[in-house]
Amino acid sequence: ATELWTPLDEAKLSNLDGLLDQFVHRYPDGRLAGVGAVAWYITLVSNTDVIAEALQTGEIPMGQYYHDVAGLAAADGFPVRSTFPKEGGVNDSGSWAVSKASGKAEQAHVFIDYMCQPAVQAALSRNVGTAPTLRRELLDLSDAEFAAVASEIPPIIPNYRMYLERGDWLEQKWIETITG
Repeated sequence: ATELWTPLDEAKLSNLDGLLDQFVHRYPDGRLAGVGAVAWYITLVSNTDVIAEALQTGEIPMGQYYHDVAGLAAADGFPVRSTFPKEGGVNDSGSWAVSKASGKAEQAHVFIDYMCQPAVQAALSRNVGTAPTLRRELLDLSDAEFAAVASEIPPIIPNYRMYLERGDWLEQKWIETITG
């Protein structure tokens, strides 16, 4: 496997144990390659003013969009609603890592550790609308604040490795499905 990232020093990341498992990325030999930075959900989003008509006419079957962006739009008065399916929302994320070419690994560790603090993750949830990457019990988010950015339903996490390993097959199946 190609190693683009300098392995992170776990001793310098005091909040590592608080990260949800899906946000801890390791090399095959167990070294820490990166940790979750921010996460977001992709949920079913509808324009509450026109969705019924658009669904009835077949103009749209449904839509999916970023939960955090939909929440910001709703806060700005747009008639949209984001809904977590009973099966769970699709949870995607970005990660912190340090390029092997970087000469600033020490500073990167300080920054990554800072960004993984419960207070910082809670502030991101409150002000940016992203889902926290830490376990909920470590955060001071109220039930309403947590529900505004995440869900108690276990998330669906995309398997992006499959795109690398079976991308051609996936594309063919997708084409067959939509052209039916």
